[in-house]
Amino acid sequence: MAATPFKLTNSSLTKRCLPPAPGETGAGGNPKRQRLYFDSEVKGFGVVVTRNDRLDRDHTRAFFIQREVNGQPRRVTLGRFPDLSADEARKRAQEVVAQMLRGIDPNAEKRRRRSRGITLEAAADDYKSKPSKRGRSEKADLTQRNHDYFLSVLNDWKRRPLGEIKRQDVLARHKRLTGDKGPVAANNVLRWFRAVYNAAMIVHEDLPPNPTVVLGDRWNKEVRKRSPVTWDRLGDWSLWVEGELRLRNPVRADLFLFLLFTGLRSTDAATVRWDEVNFNKRTLHRPCPKGGEDKAFDIPLSDFHIELLQRRKQENPIAYGKKCPWVFPTFDRHHHLSHVSELKEAGQPSPHRLRDTFATAAHEAGVMLFDIKILMNHEASGNDVTEGYMRPTMEHLAKQQEKISRFLLEKLA
Repeated sequence: MAATPFKLTNSSLTKRCLPPAPGETGAGGNPKRQRLYFDSEVKGFGVVVTRNDRLDRDHTRAFFIQREVNGQPRRVTLGRFPDLSADEARKRAQEVVAQMLRGIDPNAEKRRRRSRGITLEAAADDYKSKPSKRGRSEKADLTQRNHDYFLSVLNDWKRRPLGEIKRQDVLARHKRLTGDKGPVAANNVLRWFRAVYNAAMIVHEDLPPNPTVVLGDRWNKEVRKRSPVTWDRLGDWSLWVEGELRLRNPVRADLFLFLLFTGLRSTDAATVRWDEVNFNKRTLHRPCPKGGEDKAFDIPLSDFHIELLQRRKQENPIAYGKKCPWVFPTFDRHHHLSHVSELKEAGQPSPHRLRDTFATAAHEAGVMLFDIKILMNHEASGNDVTEGYMRPTMEHLAKQQEKISRFLLEKLA
């Protein structure tokens, strides 16, 4: 219960505004650490005193003003004594009361200013550390790899508060990036910004609506590339892999061949670990592909795959140590052991085009479309009811995989 109001002065704050005594309890029997004192001159103006049990520190005295705003009780903290004197706090309380009488909630205004004050850089850091729906490990690989790049593209926005980035800013930046870096890159950068902003809105509820809403139908149209490496060009590509690339980096050379002969997505191939390879069963497990853990799958390994993996098993320990868990390892810029992450090579087809080439080879080798879907981890049962009943065995798929490998070897030869 609060004490009878009296005029709060610097002297009375020290002498009369004391915290609960040690061992004092409240109505519920819980230890009591705070006591309120109200001023007799300004209604609702007071000080809350918090007991400090450390002998080398004084008790904490914080001024507040307590009134109703639009029928709802609000308590606004004004500052601490002695940083703020009693007279200064009383004057500040009267200013806050004037706002509250106009229907303004000072606490809501504080939250709004704090929310609008978070910078893009701070929000991006929070987003980077936020767990992904696919699990922390996959987000690190799929998203964080490009995180720093996207932030660097928006370098002049890094220290701007999110709440100050307007729709016209987004519209102008998207247009500029489209001209400088291309339509797809512009979309990717602003999609990343949209994701960072949406994540910040969950924590900072007073942020304005996401300004990327202005893009609406202004997002650049993207056409998915479906362009397998043609058979007449595949020979030159093979010469480059087995010549220049293998001399420079045999791990990358085998990774590119592995991409072609498995049809795996780039991330699935680059992140293969030895504990996911079963030499006895001749299978490879992919625990967290596109779509998350629910889409985990196994593929059979052909003779070509086994030979390639055994080569890596023999050569990797020489450069990366016997305990290296990755099939396709590398050292990052901090010289930490990791897996290959950036697969693009100047003047060569995109790694994803090798997936298109695998699909084309499978078709021309006479493999059924349903089996191709299974091997490539594509949705096998869409509107086709019959496909939903089919469950091909690993032995059957192994024969199809071998057929595709032989077809590709002939083309490479």
